[in-house]
Amino acid sequence: SPQSLNDRLDGGLIAGSQTILYAPTEVGKSLIAINMACGFLRDGRKVLYGGNEDAAASMIMRFHNNLSAMNKQQILGNPDLAKKRAYMKGIEHLVYQDMAPGSIAEVRKLVEEHSPEVVIIDQMANMEWKGGRDASGTEKITALSAAFRAMAKEYKFASILVHQASADAYGRVVLDKSHLHYSNVGVQGQMDVMIGIGMDATMEQQNRRNMCLTKNKLSGDHSVFPITVDPALSRVL
Repeated sequence: SPQSLNDRLDGGLIAGSQTILYAPTEVGKSLIAINMACGFLRDGRKVLYGGNEDAAASMIMRFHNNLSAMNKQQILGNPDLAKKRAYMKGIEHLVYQDMAPGSIAEVRKLVEEHSPEVVIIDQMANMEWKGGRDASGTEKITALSAAFRAMAKEYKFASILVHQASADAYGRVVLDKSHLHYSNVGVQGQMDVMIGIGMDATMEQQNRRNMCLTKNKLSGDHSVFPITVDPALSRVL
């Protein structure tokens, strides 16, 4: 989800594949990741969502926003209706794990316990790696992306990693593969699909973004296409 992305990926992600979603701060990485996750939930697919960026209660509310089509105030005013709608749309297939900040070993244990079809990590760079979360950025995210790719292949799930774009991506409406924080080739080589999210000030005011398929081994489509978002529902319209 959205369908416009699914079509350009030749029908969607496949088991064992790895995708990275990247954008500057406050462009909407989590919104788009939640929207993707909710698309899988609606299809009855189990999703493991590991969050280490925002408060768990806030993130879980955003899943309910998307699936119930109700904003926070509407949910607080009628929680029974919101719960009913969310369950009708598959929220029981969601395994949300609040990570602080999380590790490969923790994710592996959760995968073995829940057997998800999709694993989303929001965000990869925050996670621990060997010597700790403060290891050198380039080495750390390259190693993490390789470890997640190996795990995705071993357990046959689709891996989606959320990551920051580099500083020169701010204000750009079109991103390329080089706009990946701490990496020029290492992380890119571990991906089957790369999705950059571009936005300038005008697009922000209009709740518009550009999805940039900077790598796409599933279909070869490298187009840039517009989307409209609803922040109150964490939805791509």
